[in-house]
Amino acid sequence: MDELVGHPDIIDQQSNFACNVAQSVTQRAWHWRPGNDRLSFALAERFDLSAVAARVLATRGIDLETAEHFLAPSLRALLPDPSVLIDMESAAQRIARAISRGETIAVFGDYDVDGACAAALITGFLRGFGLRVLTHVPDRLLEGYGPNAPALSNLADQGASLIICVDCGTAAADQLAVLAGRADCIVLDHHKADGPAPPIFATVNPNRYDDRSGLHNLCAAGVAFLACGVRISLPTAPSPICVKRSIWWRWPPFAM
Repeated sequence: MDELVGHPDIIDQQSNFACNVAQSVTQRAWHWRPGNDRLSFALAERFDLSAVAARVLATRGIDLETAEHFLAPSLRALLPDPSVLIDMESAAQRIARAISRGETIAVFGDYDVDGACAAALITGFLRGFGLRVLTHVPDRLLEGYGPNAPALSNLADQGASLIICVDCGTAAADQLAVLAGRADCIVLDHHKADGPAPPIFATVNPNRYDDRSGLHNLCAAGVAFLACGVRISLPTAPSPICVKRSIWWRWPPFAM
Protein backbone atom coordinates (compact mmCIF):
# COMPACT_ATOMS: atom_id res chain seq x y z
CA MET A 1 0.00 0.00 0.00
CA ASP A 2 3.03 2.33 0.28
CA GLU A 3 2.78 3.20 -3.39
CA LEU A 4 -0.79 4.42 -2.88
CA VAL A 5 0.16 7.08 -0.35
CA GLY A 6 -0.27 10.46 -1.99
CA HIS A 7 -1.07 8.90 -5.37
CA PRO A 8 -2.75 11.76 -7.30
CA ASP A 9 -5.07 9.52 -9.31
CA ILE A 10 -6.57 7.64 -6.35
CA ILE A 11 -5.91 9.54 -3.15
CA ASP A 12 -5.66 13.31 -3.57
CA GLN A 13 -7.39 13.66 -6.93
CA GLN A 14 -5.05 16.66 -7.45
CA SER A 15 -4.82 15.81 -11.14
CA ASN A 16 -7.87 15.77 -13.35
CA PHE A 17 -6.08 13.47 -15.77
CA ALA A 18 -5.50 9.73 -15.68
CA CYS A 19 -1.83 8.99 -15.04
CA ASN A 20 -1.31 12.76 -15.30
CA VAL A 21 -1.61 12.62 -19.08
CA ALA A 22 -3.04 15.99 -20.05
CA GLN A 23 -2.15 15.55 -23.71
CA SER A 24 -1.32 12.33 -25.51
CA VAL A 25 0.49 11.96 -28.83
CA THR A 26 -2.92 12.19 -30.48
CA GLN A 27 -3.61 15.46 -28.64
CA ARG A 28 -6.14 13.94 -26.28
CA ALA A 29 -6.41 14.15 -22.52
CA TRP A 30 -6.76 10.95 -20.49
CA HIS A 31 -9.63 10.96 -18.00
CA TRP A 32 -10.57 8.23 -15.54
CA ARG A 33 -14.00 6.73 -15.76
CA PRO A 34 -16.05 7.38 -12.64
CA GLY A 35 -15.02 4.71 -10.16
CA ASN A 36 -15.08 3.53 -6.58
CA ASP A 37 -11.93 4.68 -4.79
CA ARG A 38 -12.66 2.49 -1.78
CA LEU A 39 -12.87 -0.58 -4.04
CA SER A 40 -9.64 0.46 -5.74
CA PHE A 41 -7.88 0.54 -2.37
CA ALA A 42 -9.27 -2.86 -1.41
CA LEU A 43 -8.26 -4.47 -4.72
CA ALA A 44 -4.74 -3.09 -4.50
CA GLU A 45 -4.32 -4.28 -0.94
CA ARG A 46 -5.78 -7.77 -1.32
CA PHE A 47 -4.18 -8.66 -4.65
CA ASP A 48 -0.95 -6.66 -4.38
CA LEU A 49 -1.77 -4.50 -7.40
CA SER A 50 -0.44 -1.13 -8.43
CA ALA A 51 -2.68 1.85 -7.90
CA VAL A 52 -3.30 2.23 -11.62
CA ALA A 53 -4.12 -1.46 -12.14
CA ALA A 54 -6.51 -1.44 -9.19
CA ARG A 55 -8.24 1.68 -10.48
CA VAL A 56 -8.65 0.16 -13.95
CA LEU A 57 -10.21 -3.01 -12.51
CA ALA A 58 -12.59 -1.06 -10.31
CA THR A 59 -13.79 1.15 -13.15
CA ARG A 60 -14.35 -1.93 -15.33
CA GLY A 61 -16.71 -3.48 -12.80
CA ILE A 62 -14.30 -6.01 -11.27
CA ASP A 63 -14.99 -6.38 -7.55
CA LEU A 64 -13.38 -8.36 -4.72
CA GLU A 65 -15.44 -11.47 -5.52
CA THR A 66 -14.61 -11.61 -9.22
CA ALA A 67 -11.05 -10.25 -9.21
CA GLU A 68 -9.36 -13.57 -8.40
CA HIS A 69 -10.81 -15.34 -11.45
CA PHE A 70 -10.21 -12.28 -13.61
CA LEU A 71 -6.53 -12.08 -12.66
CA ALA A 72 -5.92 -15.85 -12.74
CA PRO A 73 -8.52 -17.31 -15.12
CA SER A 74 -9.05 -21.07 -15.34
CA LEU A 75 -11.25 -23.37 -17.41
CA ARG A 76 -12.93 -24.63 -14.26
CA ALA A 77 -14.05 -21.12 -13.39
CA LEU A 78 -15.02 -20.02 -16.88
CA LEU A 79 -16.83 -23.08 -18.23
CA PRO A 80 -20.44 -23.85 -17.32
CA ASP A 81 -21.29 -26.68 -14.95
CA PRO A 82 -21.81 -29.68 -17.27
CA SER A 83 -24.59 -31.04 -15.08
CA VAL A 84 -26.95 -28.27 -16.22
CA LEU A 85 -27.36 -30.23 -19.47
CA ILE A 86 -30.20 -32.73 -19.28
CA ASP A 87 -28.99 -36.36 -19.11
CA MET A 88 -25.36 -35.29 -18.59
CA GLU A 89 -25.05 -36.78 -15.12
CA SER A 90 -26.61 -40.05 -16.27
CA ALA A 91 -24.16 -40.20 -19.17
CA ALA A 92 -21.22 -39.43 -16.87
CA GLN A 93 -22.30 -42.12 -14.41
CA ARG A 94 -22.44 -44.69 -17.20
CA ILE A 95 -19.07 -43.67 -18.66
CA ALA A 96 -17.47 -43.79 -15.22
CA ARG A 97 -18.89 -47.24 -14.62
CA ALA A 98 -17.51 -48.43 -17.95
CA ILE A 99 -14.08 -47.04 -17.03
CA SER A 100 -14.11 -48.65 -13.59
CA ARG A 101 -15.08 -52.03 -15.09
CA GLY A 102 -12.69 -51.85 -18.02
CA GLU A 103 -15.48 -52.22 -20.59
CA THR A 104 -14.97 -51.95 -24.34
CA ILE A 105 -16.46 -48.68 -25.57
CA ALA A 106 -17.24 -47.70 -29.15
CA VAL A 107 -17.35 -44.13 -30.45
CA PHE A 108 -19.57 -43.50 -33.48
CA GLY A 109 -18.57 -40.19 -35.03
CA ASP A 110 -19.40 -38.05 -38.01
CA TYR A 111 -17.38 -37.14 -41.09
CA ASP A 112 -17.45 -33.36 -40.69
CA VAL A 113 -14.98 -31.28 -38.67
CA ASP A 114 -17.19 -31.06 -35.58
CA GLY A 115 -17.91 -34.79 -35.54
CA ALA A 116 -14.27 -35.73 -36.16
CA CYS A 117 -13.06 -33.45 -33.36
CA ALA A 118 -15.69 -34.73 -30.94
CA ALA A 119 -14.86 -38.36 -31.75
CA ALA A 120 -11.11 -37.78 -31.39
CA LEU A 121 -11.60 -35.98 -28.08
CA ILE A 122 -13.77 -38.70 -26.53
CA THR A 123 -11.57 -41.49 -27.90
CA GLY A 124 -8.38 -39.94 -26.55
CA PHE A 125 -9.98 -39.30 -23.18
CA LEU A 126 -11.17 -42.90 -22.80
CA ARG A 127 -7.94 -44.43 -24.05
CA GLY A 128 -6.15 -42.38 -21.43
CA PHE A 129 -7.74 -44.73 -18.88
CA GLY A 130 -6.33 -47.76 -20.69
CA LEU A 131 -9.64 -48.82 -22.21
CA ARG A 132 -10.16 -50.59 -25.52
CA VAL A 133 -11.99 -48.04 -27.64
CA LEU A 134 -13.46 -48.85 -31.05
CA THR A 135 -14.20 -46.03 -33.48
CA HIS A 136 -16.39 -45.74 -36.54
CA VAL A 137 -16.82 -42.74 -38.84
CA PRO A 138 -19.39 -43.49 -41.56
CA ASP A 139 -18.50 -43.19 -45.21
CA ARG A 140 -20.29 -40.11 -46.47
CA LEU A 141 -21.21 -41.62 -49.83
CA LEU A 142 -21.82 -45.24 -48.87
CA GLU A 143 -23.38 -44.87 -45.41
CA GLY A 144 -24.57 -41.29 -45.26
CA TYR A 145 -25.06 -39.21 -42.14
CA GLY A 146 -25.73 -40.60 -38.70
CA PRO A 147 -25.87 -44.02 -37.06
CA ASN A 148 -26.80 -46.97 -39.22
CA ALA A 149 -27.87 -50.42 -38.07
CA PRO A 150 -25.09 -52.47 -39.78
CA ALA A 151 -22.30 -50.34 -38.33
CA LEU A 152 -23.83 -50.32 -34.84
CA SER A 153 -24.32 -54.09 -34.93
CA ASN A 154 -20.71 -54.55 -36.00
CA LEU A 155 -19.47 -52.51 -33.04
CA ALA A 156 -21.61 -54.57 -30.65
CA ASP A 157 -20.32 -57.77 -32.28
CA GLN A 158 -16.77 -56.63 -31.50
CA GLY A 159 -17.61 -56.50 -27.81
CA ALA A 160 -18.65 -52.89 -27.24
CA SER A 161 -21.00 -52.73 -24.25
CA LEU A 162 -21.32 -48.94 -24.49
CA ILE A 163 -21.59 -46.99 -27.74
CA ILE A 164 -21.21 -43.21 -27.68
CA CYS A 165 -22.57 -41.36 -30.72
CA VAL A 166 -21.08 -37.89 -31.18
CA ASP A 167 -22.47 -35.16 -33.45
CA CYS A 168 -25.31 -37.49 -34.46
CA GLY A 169 -28.01 -39.71 -33.04
CA THR A 170 -30.64 -37.32 -31.69
CA ALA A 171 -33.07 -38.17 -34.50
CA ALA A 172 -31.92 -41.77 -35.01
CA ALA A 173 -34.29 -43.66 -32.70
CA ASP A 174 -35.06 -46.30 -35.33
CA GLN A 175 -31.41 -46.99 -36.09
CA LEU A 176 -30.36 -47.07 -32.43
CA ALA A 177 -33.08 -49.62 -31.64
CA VAL A 178 -30.79 -52.33 -33.03
CA LEU A 179 -28.69 -52.00 -29.86
CA ALA A 180 -31.54 -52.93 -27.51
CA GLY A 181 -30.37 -55.71 -25.21
CA ARG A 182 -26.89 -55.66 -26.71
CA ALA A 183 -25.21 -52.41 -25.66
CA ASP A 184 -26.04 -49.16 -23.91
CA CYS A 185 -26.01 -46.04 -26.05
CA ILE A 186 -25.19 -42.42 -25.20
CA VAL A 187 -25.69 -39.57 -27.65
CA LEU A 188 -23.58 -36.39 -27.40
CA ASP A 189 -25.08 -34.12 -30.01
CA HIS A 190 -26.17 -30.57 -30.78
CA HIS A 191 -28.58 -30.91 -33.69
CA LYS A 192 -32.15 -29.76 -33.25
CA ALA A 193 -34.94 -32.30 -33.23
CA ASP A 194 -38.67 -31.78 -33.14
CA GLY A 195 -39.59 -34.98 -31.39
CA PRO A 196 -38.55 -36.57 -28.09
CA ALA A 197 -35.09 -37.98 -27.47
CA PRO A 198 -34.54 -41.60 -28.53
CA PRO A 199 -35.25 -44.26 -25.85
CA ILE A 200 -31.59 -44.93 -25.03
CA PHE A 201 -29.45 -44.60 -21.91
CA ALA A 202 -28.81 -40.85 -22.30
CA THR A 203 -29.12 -38.12 -24.91
CA VAL A 204 -27.06 -35.04 -24.06
CA ASN A 205 -28.02 -32.24 -26.43
CA PRO A 206 -28.42 -28.55 -25.53
CA ASN A 207 -30.88 -28.24 -28.41
CA ARG A 208 -33.29 -30.87 -27.12
CA TYR A 209 -36.72 -29.33 -26.84
CA ASP A 210 -36.78 -30.15 -23.11
CA ASP A 211 -33.25 -28.91 -22.29
CA ARG A 212 -33.17 -25.74 -20.21
CA SER A 213 -29.40 -25.28 -19.90
CA GLY A 214 -29.28 -22.27 -22.21
CA LEU A 215 -26.13 -23.66 -23.87
CA HIS A 216 -27.68 -23.76 -27.34
CA ASN A 217 -24.54 -22.41 -29.02
CA LEU A 218 -22.44 -25.48 -28.17
CA CYS A 219 -21.17 -27.63 -31.01
CA ALA A 220 -20.84 -31.40 -30.60
CA ALA A 221 -17.16 -31.10 -29.72
CA GLY A 222 -18.13 -28.66 -26.97
CA VAL A 223 -20.69 -31.09 -25.59
CA ALA A 224 -18.08 -33.87 -25.69
CA PHE A 225 -15.55 -31.63 -23.93
CA LEU A 226 -18.00 -30.93 -21.12
CA ALA A 227 -18.80 -34.65 -20.88
CA CYS A 228 -15.10 -35.29 -20.26
CA GLY A 229 -15.15 -32.65 -17.56
CA VAL A 230 -18.06 -33.68 -15.38
CA ARG A 231 -17.27 -35.48 -12.15
CA ILE A 232 -19.78 -37.79 -10.50
CA SER A 233 -20.46 -39.89 -7.41
CA LEU A 234 -19.58 -43.54 -7.81
CA PRO A 235 -18.32 -45.09 -4.54
CA THR A 236 -16.94 -48.20 -6.23
CA ALA A 237 -14.91 -46.27 -8.80
CA PRO A 238 -11.17 -45.93 -8.21
CA SER A 239 -9.75 -42.50 -7.47
CA PRO A 240 -9.13 -40.19 -9.24
CA ILE A 241 -11.83 -41.12 -11.78
CA CYS A 242 -14.63 -39.55 -9.81
CA VAL A 243 -15.23 -38.40 -6.28
CA LYS A 244 -18.17 -36.05 -6.03
CA ARG A 245 -21.05 -35.05 -8.28
CA SER A 246 -20.96 -31.71 -10.10
CA ILE A 247 -17.26 -31.11 -9.51
CA TRP A 248 -14.60 -31.72 -12.20
CA TRP A 249 -12.69 -34.70 -13.51
CA ARG A 250 -8.98 -34.66 -12.79
CA TRP A 251 -8.32 -34.23 -16.51
CA PRO A 252 -5.45 -31.89 -17.45
CA PRO A 253 -7.50 -29.22 -19.25
CA PHE A 254 -9.80 -28.84 -16.27
CA ALA A 255 -6.92 -28.63 -13.80
CA MET A 256 -5.76 -25.39 -15.37
